[in-house]
Amino acid sequence: MVPKHLATTVLLAGGISAGCPSNDERPIQEETDEPASAVQTREGVEEMPRRVRDYSYAQKDQFVVDMNEELAAIQARLERLSNDVSTWRRDAKADAARNLESTHERWARAKLRLDAAKTADETTWDDVKSNFADAYESLEESVEDSRRWVSEEIAP
Repeated sequence: MVPKHLATTVLLAGGISAGCPSNDERPIQEETDEPASAVQTREGVEEMPRRVRDYSYAQKDQFVVDMNEELAAIQARLERLSNDVSTWRRDAKADAARNLESTHERWARAKLRLDAAKTADETTWDDVKSNFADAYESLEESVEDSRRWVSEEIAP
């Protein structure tokens, strides 16, 4: 069973995509030697998984802070999408809820993986980062798919 807040988040995700700039409109940042937030490439592929792996165990606390910020930003995008969907007809809202449910489940999975980082020790650190990177990448793909689906549904 999906928790109510997860279903609400899924609905919210529908509204986010419509207001998000296309991949071509997103700024491209230059890489640095320090771990940073996700950098959107021209191809629309997040570099976050690679950047996640750049955090050392000594940077664990900063990693948790930075990744919580990333997940909060995605949550906000999902909320905007859901808000956009909330104005749709009843049958269209139901379709959107089904479409966005997977995205919310992936967000919850990424959050669980991030929570595991808080208790990771030096021997498990690389595995924890890799698990989070995989979950994050899956989440980003799902958000983009949801955004694209919502955009296609509202297109004339």
